[in-house]
Amino acid sequence: MGKVILYSTSTCHRCHAVKKVLDVNHVTYEEISDINIMKDKHFTEVPMMEVDGKTLDYIEIMTWLRENNYNLFGGDKDDSNT
Repeated sequence: MGKVILYSTSTCHRCHAVKKVLDVNHVTYEEISDINIMKDKHFTEVPMMEVDGKTLDYIEIMTWLRENNYNLFGGDKDDSNT
């Protein structure tokens, strides 16, 4: 996995949930909360995430986490399917 950038705000409940999943699964990421940067990227919602240069919205973030076997409910990465 390459570089992961999470765009979030402090009042976004979905952002907090995504951060928790990333943290619990030991995913290294950069967090950006600067609204001006998000506006420059034409983001109209948060969370947004960039993975290897591809931009993902919330649904795509959750799909990416599942497809990469990250545990969405706590604990470490689920390798039982690999």
